[in-house]
Amino acid sequence: MPASAIAIISGSAQSGYLGEPLAQPLVVKVIDENGYAVESQSVAFAITAYPTGATGQALDHATVSTDANGLAQVVLTLGSLPGTYQVQASVVGLSGSPLTFTETGGTIATLADVKAYMGITDTTYDDMLMSWLVMASSAIEHYIQQPVTPRLVTDILDGDGTAKLYMKTGRIVDIYTVPDRASNVQWRAAPTDAWENIVPSDDYIFLDPVDKWSVQLLGYYYFYSGILKNIRVCYTAGFAQTPYDLQKVCIEMVQVMWDESKAGGHPRLGMQTANRGGGGANLGDSFVDMDARWAVRLNKFRRLV
Repeated sequence: MPASAIAIISGSAQSGYLGEPLAQPLVVKVIDENGYAVESQSVAFAITAYPTGATGQALDHATVSTDANGLAQVVLTLGSLPGTYQVQASVVGLSGSPLTFTETGGTIATLADVKAYMGITDTTYDDMLMSWLVMASSAIEHYIQQPVTPRLVTDILDGDGTAKLYMKTGRIVDIYTVPDRASNVQWRAAPTDAWENIVPSDDYIFLDPVDKWSVQLLGYYYFYSGILKNIRVCYTAGFAQTPYDLQKVCIEMVQVMWDESKAGGHPRLGMQTANRGGGGANLGDSFVDMDARWAVRLNKFRRLV
């Protein structure tokens, strides 16, 4: 039968870093009037909104044909500026078309915070500072081995026959809800089997308000053990509120890159020391030492499991 309707399956309301692909693809489904999947239906995708002046935002495909399950998906790479990015999926004549995915791009600290800290009031070097801010944010995440800005992730783990399971990607902000939490904590009996809900509803899934790394099941449910990678959890990883220490280190990293650049009055990147005036005295500030100071602040946020 011909296609009748289109709907979003997953991928909307993600957050990610500027200049990088979002963690999850943007997925839609096309069905006929009886609710069955429609294969080989062409779906058009387009970026329809982004922050003024942003560059680099892109989709990996402009048109995608649905698969045997009626699904079509694209991957969005965020642009160069923080803010809201929107992608539209459409099929002319279908109910629900066009659909809009809304995503957010950001960094650990904001450009405004960096400029205020450094005393910069004009916009001459905004693009350069933003590129460094993206680099610093990525470096911090790499060091602490987990996301900071909340984003959607999927962990596929081994169950151990208990009711508690620790995530491997990052702290849990929330269990991703499409359409409910139960469908995002699943298991399979064998690697080739389809994923099935472990519990019938999200009432049985518990997120510890103190231990942000674990998912627990209430009642008599547990995470089945016995095979390789048999538990699948889709969740939002990161920090609900970015810790001050992470913001401070991010800003200081940009400050160091500024001081070592021509824009900061120095001849080249790679300088190891700089003299700063403060309190009526000249202070020698080693950037090698800064690495050690940053490590002290960052170590307490490193991945624990």
